[in-house]
Amino acid sequence: MRVKSDMILVVTEILKLDMSINLYMFHGGTNFGFMNGAFAVGIPAPKPMVTSYDYDAPLSEAGDYTTKYHLLRNLFSSYHNEPLPKLPSPPQRRAYQAVVVQQHLSLWDSLHSTEQDSLMKRMLRVLHNVLHFMKNPSFHNDPQSFQRSPQSQPFLSAC
Repeated sequence: MRVKSDMILVVTEILKLDMSINLYMFHGGTNFGFMNGAFAVGIPAPKPMVTSYDYDAPLSEAGDYTTKYHLLRNLFSSYHNEPLPKLPSPPQRRAYQAVVVQQHLSLWDSLHSTEQDSLMKRMLRVLHNVLHFMKNPSFHNDPQSFQRSPQSQPFLSAC
């Protein structure tokens, strides 16, 4: 509880200075499939790895209100002239039946049927360029602006 009370003290000081804040993460979540990586060591094919990124967020990964949420809500309510709206009811929990995959199509097997300038091919080009720049030490010593980059999208300008 000490960490949460320390957080309230810090947020209170920020608000007293008439500054704004950003709560990262406000809501926890999960990465499914290959969006977050995969286990690939010692097995014939990579297996997706599900990860949680709750980070002690005010709203839990499941959408539940946490102690931190209630502390922040109480603090923020003191900055309003009117009472805050009533909280929505917590989400209902359900048990789901197992899903059986009947058919699937590999992303790599389906690329040949996409258009030349499709989003997927552009994303793969971006990924290729990012990997190229990560492997090239001169990029880290002399970062290129977007205009000097071979990249067709401004994605690399934030690197």
